[in-house]
Amino acid sequence: MSTQNKMSVLSPHLSIYKPQFSSTLSIFNRISGAILSLAVMIYGYVIYYFSTSLCTISSIPVIDISEDIIEICSQFVAVFMVLAFTFHLIHSFRHYLWDQAIASRFENENVTKDGIAAIIVCLLIAFFILVI
Repeated sequence: MSTQNKMSVLSPHLSIYKPQFSSTLSIFNRISGAILSLAVMIYGYVIYYFSTSLCTISSIPVIDISEDIIEICSQFVAVFMVLAFTFHLIHSFRHYLWDQAIASRFENENVTKDGIAAIIVCLLIAFFILVI
């Protein structure tokens, strides 16, 4: 292999182009979908494990961890999952509207405004879910 091939960047476009707001939202939409899918699989596995074994949650040997730490971690996971769910829901709906050409405003400033509005709606819905 030549020296030039060894020194070349695999993805030169990442260092040349400035990341766009809409592409960043799209990437985070995919990441949140993957996280939600993984969470559903883990949840399903835990339910399956406890339904097919004689083990209960209280009989699992665990490291002696303060209940405060467990409470903080579980609240963090709950907030994170609600935010991921609302983000994925709102942005998937936004992409659906684009595909149906209902939101036919595809200029850069309108797409950015729609993205900011979608994030605000996402945070409001997540806030109401967590408070109620």
